[in-house]
This record gives sequence, structure tokens and C-alpha cells, in this order.
Amino acid sequence: MDSRISLDPYLIWRLTKLSKQGKDPVTVFVNKTQDTQLAETLKKKFKLQKKDRGYSINSINDEATTFATQLLSAKLLRKGHHNQVATHFIELGSQCAQGTIYNWATYLLNEFVEDCREAQDKGQLFHYAWLLILIEMEAWRAPTGAQFPRVSLSDCRTVRYMNLDYSRNYEK
Repeated sequence: MDSRISLDPYLIWRLTKLSKQGKDPVTVFVNKTQDTQLAETLKKKFKLQKKDRGYSINSINDEATTFATQLLSAKLLRKGHHNQVATHFIELGSQCAQGTIYNWATYLLNEFVEDCREAQDKGQLFHYAWLLILIEMEAWRAPTGAQFPRVSLSDCRTVRYMNLDYSRNYEK
């Protein structure tokens, strides 16, 4: 089907049900000098252990923050490992666990578009393949009021999935 879908925060919200209001998560991301200061604070607060690529998520001593950070690093945030992340990931997970609401729909849309460009231009891995699949499923959704050809049980099973344009007897 030739359906066009506009990529906007409402679409992301409709597909994921992530919040479309609240603070911008990018405000938590910091530069290297601020990251060092944040690291000292978070090391004391959560008893973090430093690894080669960041801080171990498993070393966080707060269950809610651990869960939120794992979820963020696995599905929403790029440029992190599944078990080792930068301190701003942990800070974001901590704030989410405490009830801070972020505008994840807009953030995810912007990250998705940037990730698509990087995958095409630089040949890097595509992190948001799961979201691309959801968007494609939305585009391929059958329109309301669509009619499909009736297929008898004696016909081949693959005919059941034939496009209306190629069927000899179809209703409109």
C-alpha cells in the first residue's frame, strides 16, 4: 500500500505511548568537565563502579534507578552500552525513577532521524530498528472500509494474501 506517514512526535507517542510533554531529556546530557563533577556525586550516591566504557549499571544500589537506566540504555538512548553507561544516563534514570516527566516522543523522533542519517551516510549500526518496524506497520495498516477477495478453501494458501490489484475477481 502506498501510504505516507508524517514523522512527528504524535506518531511516536501513538506507537510507543511514551510521554509527549515534559522536560527535554537533552538538558541532562553534559560535557566532559561537567560529567566528571556529576560522576563524583553519583559515585557517592549510588556506589558506582567504573568499567572500561563507563559505569556499571549493575553496581547501582537503587533498584528503581537500575531498572530505569537499563530501560533507557537498551531502548531509548544511543551511544551507550547495555551494561556500561556514562553518568548522565544514570542521572536521567534516577530522575525518571523519582517521577520526573520528559518529552520522550520528541526526543525519540529526533534521535531516530539522526540515527537513520548516520546509518545511511556513515554505515553505522541502526539502533532504532524496532521503531522503524512499528512505523512501517502503521504505514501498511489496511485502510478502514477495505475489502479483500474471497478465497475458497480449495485455493492455494498463498492466494489468500494476494493483492487486490492482481486478483481476477474482486469487489470494490
